[in-house]
Amino acid sequence: MIRKLGTMRGRRGNTPVRRRLNAFGAVLVALSASMVGVAQPASADVACLKMYIVNGYTGHVVSAELGDTRFPGMLRARAGSVGPWEKFERCIDQNTDTFTLRSLANNRYVSVEMNYTGSYKYMLRARATTVGPWERFKLYPTTSYYMDAFKGSSNLFVSTEMSYSGSDKYMLRARAASMGEWEIYRFGVL
Repeated sequence: MIRKLGTMRGRRGNTPVRRRLNAFGAVLVALSASMVGVAQPASADVACLKMYIVNGYTGHVVSAELGDTRFPGMLRARAGSVGPWEKFERCIDQNTDTFTLRSLANNRYVSVEMNYTGSYKYMLRARATTVGPWERFKLYPTTSYYMDAFKGSSNLFVSTEMSYSGSDKYMLRARAASMGEWEIYRFGVL
């Protein structure tokens, strides 16, 4: 079900991921120049676009849980439609083949919580005011139509926790060693 990506031929190799990111970045630059309300790239090598994220398995939209008092900004794939908490800006840096996510609801970057333990280890939260290593992600195309997987700073794929319950159900964590149904997402343009 998942397409093999091939091997890197050096850091700047011409891999399927790099070709897809370069093509996507060019489309984002063109779209951002023509759309009102879309953030303009900081440089020619960075392209930003306002987006929403849908879990490919459940069809739920990813939310930044701003009302959560335990973990403000926790990302969960739980919404039935796009509202204020489900809007993000994704900026792709073609020099590093990475992207950042920023919640438009609280203006914070999404981080992988590297120091958490147990069932919260590698949780995604919209909580950073600046971009560091924990706020960078890599895109991995799949064979599913318009679906992608992505890895966080843990170098593991982002998963939607289907087996969790209560206010942790559908939490996003960068914890899977391989791609499966829980690790597939669709990024939609706002």
